[in-house]
This record gives sequence, structure tokens and C-alpha cells, in this order.
Amino acid sequence: VIEWAEKRYNVVIGSSTSIMGPTLPQSTKDTFISHLASYNSWALQGIEYMITQLKSLILSMSLVDKHLTVEQAVLLSRLEEEYQIQHWGNVEWAHDYERPGFKGGFLDKPW
Repeated sequence: VIEWAEKRYNVVIGSSTSIMGPTLPQSTKDTFISHLASYNSWALQGIEYMITQLKSLILSMSLVDKHLTVEQAVLLSRLEEEYQIQHWGNVEWAHDYERPGFKGGFLDKPW
């Protein structure tokens, strides 16, 4: 998905093993700012909702551009959490609370 976004938007994103993520060049930030500025207020509200739910601008833009399906984007957004659950176990008060609301809230939307 990162490679797709780099080609699609002609930007450099890279990857990172840090919890803070990669350091993005200013030109990459400017490109995404410019791209998002091309949408009207209604579209931006939908994009903001996707970013909040998926916790990723790149996954959200891949949905807007129809590069990924909703199901694929949701799966990828939960990849790290699912790995942690498999490795360390389920935290009932956190993981069980978020899963139903996330899937129901996001997958039920008419994207």
C-alpha cells in the first residue's frame, strides 16, 4: 500500500520501526495537503471519518481511489493489533470493546 501511495501521489513515504512512524519530507506533506484541499467540505468530512477510524491517511486515500476495498482497509488497519492479540492475548476491556463498534461503524457506511 505504501508503494502504491508513493507512485500514485509521486511522494516519498518510506517505512519505520519506530512508534512515531517515518519522518516525511515537507514535499510529501505539501502534496497531501494540496490533494486534500481539492475536496469540498462534505467529502473532507467523510475522509476525516475514514482517517479517524482506520488511523491512516494512506489507507483512507486508497479507499477513495478504489485501490483497496473497505474490508481490505479495515483488515490492514487492524493488522498490528491483531498481531499483538495473537502474541500477548486479548485485553477484554479494550479489544472486545473496539472491534464491534469499528466494524459496525465503518463497514455499514455506503462507501
